[in-house]
Amino acid sequence: METIENGLRGIEPNSVNGLMLIMMMIIFILGLWFTHKNKHSAFV
Repeated sequence: METIENGLRGIEPNSVNGLMLIMMMIIFILGLWFTHKNKHSAFV
């Protein structure tokens, strides 16, 4: 567990923010795609 914690402490906050933004955009786009295709309604 300490290895993960030390690794996360070495990452710059701006990098984490950028990664989270990209992940949120991907999830949003997947939600739109699945809604359009009428699939994975539990995900949407």
